[in-house]
Amino acid sequence: MSRLPPRARAAAIQLAIGLVVAAIAFAWVRYAWYPGALFEATSSMRPMALLAAVLLVAGPGATLAVYVPGKWGLRFDLVVIGLLQVAALAFALWTFFDARPVYVVFVTFTEWCVWASWELAMR
Repeated sequence: MSRLPPRARAAAIQLAIGLVVAAIAFAWVRYAWYPGALFEATSSMRPMALLAAVLLVAGPGATLAVYVPGKWGLRFDLVVIGLLQVAALAFALWTFFDARPVYVVFVTFTEWCVWASWELAMR
């Protein structure tokens, strides 16, 4: 088995880390904030797929583009890529947190979701 070139190895490491983080974020959002049928009812799969794309495509792709062993400023480049991914993850998780349904209310044969942002605005 041939070894991966350094660029591909760095991108693979970033991809593995992104996979673990995406799996943890998906599990947290799916089972803690959107339990049961609320995940499907609120169409949360598309934003979750966008988050996974950012974590699993953009980060390793950027790492693959900038990684050159021994390059001056390589550590800075990798830190910036990591910070951008953390910022994207934090923004996505905040959006999921703010848009989560807090209550499901049944009113005259229809059901309404009361979102967390509505509840905070009412206080």
